[in-house]
Amino acid sequence: MKPCPVKHCNQFTHGDTLACQSHWAMVPKEIREEFHRACRRAPGTPSHVAAVKTVEEYLSRRAC
Repeated sequence: MKPCPVKHCNQFTHGDTLACQSHWAMVPKEIREEFHRACRRAPGTPSHVAAVKTVEEYLSRRAC
């Protein structure tokens, strides 16, 4: 487990998500699914890095 990357969040990530459960639930289903597809297909590739960036950017704009 690692800390949620959302600023001022004291929760931890679960499994293969990038954020705590409450913040991960904020990410639209389509973005979450693409992230999981990229993780399974080829972790560390440009498509995986792009999927991570998409999630992080979404959360930085939407999460408090």
